[in-house]
Amino acid sequence: MVTINVTPYCGASFIKNIEQLAIEIYRNRKQQICLSLEYEGFDITHNGLENAVKNIADIAGIPYNQISFLTNDRLAKSNIFKCEYIGWSEIFRAVKPVHAEIHFPAQKTYCQLLGRADNNRMYGHYQHTTYKHRDKGLATFHHNPENFDDTDGEFLDFVLEYNKEYKQLLVDLPYSDVGEYIKPPIIFGNMKDTEFWNTLYKNISIELAYETVTTSKTFYLTEKTIRPMQYGKLFMIAAGKYYEKYLEELGFDIFSDIIDKSYDKEESYIRIDMMYNSLTKFLTSYFDCNSLTERLQCNQKLVMDLSE
Repeated sequence: MVTINVTPYCGASFIKNIEQLAIEIYRNRKQQICLSLEYEGFDITHNGLENAVKNIADIAGIPYNQISFLTNDRLAKSNIFKCEYIGWSEIFRAVKPVHAEIHFPAQKTYCQLLGRADNNRMYGHYQHTTYKHRDKGLATFHHNPENFDDTDGEFLDFVLEYNKEYKQLLVDLPYSDVGEYIKPPIIFGNMKDTEFWNTLYKNISIELAYETVTTSKTFYLTEKTIRPMQYGKLFMIAAGKYYEKYLEELGFDIFSDIIDKSYDKEESYIRIDMMYNSLTKFLTSYFDCNSLTERLQCNQKLVMDLSE
């Protein structure tokens, strides 16, 4: 068997340089071929990779059962090729042990920390900039428009559908309430700076996190979800339908008795709208978050258990 790393040829919502992948596959057409997404969990039916590989196999005369995918999408799916789930070790291997004390500010606050731009993050940042409780939030969006074309596939839908709003956002991008501009990926670039994160999270009650893969019937858990749990914070996740339900099935407490999680039945912009509605309910409620310490500690422990 030969393993080919396909991450250079795709992203969450696009494929590229497929002719180079075709050459690699053709060179190994007489062997079993494993196409590895390594630590990524992209939806191969959504980003076009499944169909591209199917076309390559058809032209090269390679039986479909001779090709398989290795992925970090726990619900990995394909109607054509076998998909094997890598497992939690790949996701959690970069997790640095964090011994964060759980502390909440006197007044409820939120954060929304964004690095790379995509449609959901563009929409989420716009929601933050127009949010009536924006004064209770800290946000970052380390997208530098000077480095991208407006027709970039990752956020083209937002540019076309919300062009007026997009032009308004351009004035202040890149944006940060928590320090100077940091070139994406902000998360992996700063995961080891526990002093930075401890200082930040002491002033935060809840985080709105935006996952990499947001299509339905996928469950690709990344550091974006893990980090607020490591630091003992509440969270709402912009992801695919039932993402937080799948998270709960793993044993994590999603605090559905404290936060309106009805948004988990939705995806895309509707999900983000409902997240902000839930955020308003949370921020205006009379509830002492410090009473959740024991439950938050259980989430911290489960993160570390899964990383061993």
